[in-house]
Amino acid sequence: MNNSSRLAQAVRRALLLGAVSSAGARPGVAADQTVTAPQGELQEIVITGQQFNYGELQSANKMPMSVVDTPQTVQIITSDMINFANLTNFNDMYKLDAGAQPSYSRAGITHTYFRGFANDFEDALRVDGFRQLGSVVQDLAPYDRVEIIKGSVATTYGQSGTAGTINAVTKQPQPNFGGSASVEAGQWNHYRADFDIYGPLTEDRQLTGRMVAAYLDEDSSFQYWYTKHIVLAPSLKYAFPDDTSVLLQVQYQHLDSSASVGFPAALDAGGSGGANNPANYSLPAVPYDSFGVGAPWSQMKKNFYDATVRVEHKFDSSWQLRSNFQYTHLRSDPLEWVWPGAFNTLPANKNSVTNIYTYFGEEDNSSYSGEVDLFGDVDLFGHKQTLFLGADTERLHEAFEPYAAGLLPGSTTGFNIYNPNWALIPQSATGSYSAFAPGGIYGPNGGTVKDYKRLHDNTGVTAQAILRPFDPLTVNLGLRWSRSTEIASTRCCSYAAHLEPYPAYTDYYPPQDATTFQGGVVYALTKSVNAYATWGQTFDVRDDFAFDSANPTGNGKFLGPDKGVTYEAGLKGELNSKRVYWAADVFNTARTNVDQPDPLHPQFMIQVGQQRARGAELEFQGNVRPGLDVYLSATAMTNEYTAGPYAGIVSPFGPKFGVSAYGSYQIQGGDLRGLGFGGGVVHQHRPKFQLLDGMVFPQFFGDFTTVDLRTFYDTEHWRFELSASNAFNDRFFSPTYVWLGGQLAVNPPRQILGKLTRRF
Repeated sequence: MNNSSRLAQAVRRALLLGAVSSAGARPGVAADQTVTAPQGELQEIVITGQQFNYGELQSANKMPMSVVDTPQTVQIITSDMINFANLTNFNDMYKLDAGAQPSYSRAGITHTYFRGFANDFEDALRVDGFRQLGSVVQDLAPYDRVEIIKGSVATTYGQSGTAGTINAVTKQPQPNFGGSASVEAGQWNHYRADFDIYGPLTEDRQLTGRMVAAYLDEDSSFQYWYTKHIVLAPSLKYAFPDDTSVLLQVQYQHLDSSASVGFPAALDAGGSGGANNPANYSLPAVPYDSFGVGAPWSQMKKNFYDATVRVEHKFDSSWQLRSNFQYTHLRSDPLEWVWPGAFNTLPANKNSVTNIYTYFGEEDNSSYSGEVDLFGDVDLFGHKQTLFLGADTERLHEAFEPYAAGLLPGSTTGFNIYNPNWALIPQSATGSYSAFAPGGIYGPNGGTVKDYKRLHDNTGVTAQAILRPFDPLTVNLGLRWSRSTEIASTRCCSYAAHLEPYPAYTDYYPPQDATTFQGGVVYALTKSVNAYATWGQTFDVRDDFAFDSANPTGNGKFLGPDKGVTYEAGLKGELNSKRVYWAADVFNTARTNVDQPDPLHPQFMIQVGQQRARGAELEFQGNVRPGLDVYLSATAMTNEYTAGPYAGIVSPFGPKFGVSAYGSYQIQGGDLRGLGFGGGVVHQHRPKFQLLDGMVFPQFFGDFTTVDLRTFYDTEHWRFELSASNAFNDRFFSPTYVWLGGQLAVNPPRQILGKLTRRF
């Protein structure tokens, strides 16, 4: 094949995939698909199937901005990185964010962690800028990339976690035809299929569309564990001739899986010092394949719907109006799980019986969100200044109708988690109201049946300015007013009352308002290196109550919101014609009005004063040379309580040192052209686990290192892959809450998968 034929063939392929320019990649496009040729000579185009770098984001301030010009730490996880690191859901982000915490609770809830601070439920994640509940573990198939914004984001998004947020960006329709289809199979009866096709639907390319679909069916190395996942995500976009566009996106995800909330620690109560001696606690000595696994009939069936409409209009080359509206609905029916030894500890003696806490219920959540943003440029003082004004509102409605929970003492059932006979805990015990009614199996043991509803409204107005007083300097300023109101109502009966009528009560939480500020500066040291510094405030709504000893049967004392502030400074730059992005920063994040679960009163929270994280981070990602892509995330930090009764206690959610390194190399010429190798290493040096009462447990949650390996072969349209996750079968445990009665979970063992992909 001569050079001109190779060039024509490569250009055709690049058009199908959506070529990139030297200014950076577009969504779903490999960053190294570029043409370089000396004048008068045609050269062969280098094409590889990976994209480890993405140059533009919108999550930090809701305006398109280069990542190097953003005065904040941002990690952009491309869809290629998601596939290469074998991320299956948002809980796996610790593989690529070295400062994150693993979460394998298997309770169907998304937990995210930034700089040692935990986010879940309302703070767990955002999709296209909208808050989504973390009470479903979403498949990642519909998402083009994930943007992790570290530090304060309250000025952009309102109530949010102290140290950052995740914003997942959905795959969009494209004007050029392209796509892929893949099938995957492997250990533990793992079978998966993915399909993604996009392109113009009309000859003038004004109407474009995309369809994403995925199916997963797998068993597990863990007893009784299975997962079935179905994803459908169609989208349409119409571009009017007057610079107006309308985007409609719909997403459906169905999750059917086992359910487990993990195990608490095991206690040797007969040891010296009893419960007050940390040496008497250990991880439950159960087989690897049954650690944290529930009953054979434990299950979660969840249906998640998401519909988004986005209308954008460009008035001219510099001003834009954007309106977004989103509706989500989550229906869980049923939820059935057990929690061995909940709220206490398991007995270390394998011959002892085990208390079982059981739960069943139906969950129905919906949210309505909308925002209007106006932004653009004005010329002042001889430079371009950018202004932004936005308003947003959302209404979240949660309903558990009904849910039932109760404790079955081991002394009553004879059940032993070390040698489980699940026939002693029949499914009928959790699947019927009669079990919780007077005379039922839970009647003498404190079972409850409840209906619970919660209505939460958030509203906010944001103003931002990007000022350029002179060429090397850019100043980012943000101001936001946020307001949150909440009403929760419960109808409840205990085992001593009849199921009807329910005694009812309603909590009207005090409105929680906040005005938050954020400021940053970026100074261009050279054409490719920027220095930056930022300061920002955080506002996070809480509906937590502390136990009130003066009224022990009441609802407790309202604790109010927690607040935080972040200081950060660093350097950012680009290399290799903007194919490589790197950043280094130091940070200080402080949080006040901190609360944690009360170990003595599990239905309440306990106020523990202030918490602070300090550390340094390094990011490096992109195409280093033809065929070689590298991703590196490293962090060193200390996250501890700095004031209050628990000053000096270290958070278990932030590693003292962590590194995540992934690489991929594909041979570019010769008979082996297209053959590639790669893999990754994730290592964390974790602090000693401490309880809030100061007890230190060095035997829990030590360091871990996992290795992923991969080999692949690319042709013009096909890709063959063989991968091994956790290749050396490293085993480690992770906590969900800062108390030993919480959830302890173990990571999955090695899994070998084969995958075949056809590119269109």
